[in-house]
Amino acid sequence: GKGSRPSTFYFSGVADVIKTFSAQREFFEYLIEDTLAKKFNRKIRDGKFALLGVAYKGGTGSVLASPSLELVKWLLEERVGKIYIYDPYAKEEFEKWVERMKKDPTIDEDLRAQFSSAFYEFVDPKLPQDPNDEAELNRLKLEAISETMAQGTAAAIIAADLPEVRDLLTPIDIARAIKSRPVFDGCGVFGHQVDGSERISLREVYDAG
Repeated sequence: GKGSRPSTFYFSGVADVIKTFSAQREFFEYLIEDTLAKKFNRKIRDGKFALLGVAYKGGTGSVLASPSLELVKWLLEERVGKIYIYDPYAKEEFEKWVERMKKDPTIDEDLRAQFSSAFYEFVDPKLPQDPNDEAELNRLKLEAISETMAQGTAAAIIAADLPEVRDLLTPIDIARAIKSRPVFDGCGVFGHQVDGSERISLREVYDAG
């Protein structure tokens, strides 16, 4: 009906504080787990997740100290089924990080085994015939983002401020995506309300004590 709205949440203020305060990351993880269980009757285990952005800063290639990496570790600890990733800028560095994690003696042997499984898949945008055709390039990027979100049947997590996610995705795109899955905005990409669902700022939550 007119008053109905998706049972999902939008969070902001995570990416810039997650590196310093583990409590924020743990709170974000709790919200993901809790929302899936209570609102969607789903578990992380064996679920398919979409992850938009793995870089420390959206649109760059560096994954050093990226909050997304901790989220990936957590999803693996929770026995996620598959993670579909959109981040054409940081793909190479992410794959190098995964290779390092497979041999990292400081992490649990079981987690190392999880890193050795085929747990992720990048969804890359196709290349336009004319590399100077910006409109076509943007259309293909949006197509790849939509495909990533469609594959993440359990939930989608926006974990980096990717320019194309911020600039190309519209409220209609998000509203369409959240009909069957929650979308967690982990870095406040959307400064507007989406389909009447209010976003919650972690900064406000923690400033309030």
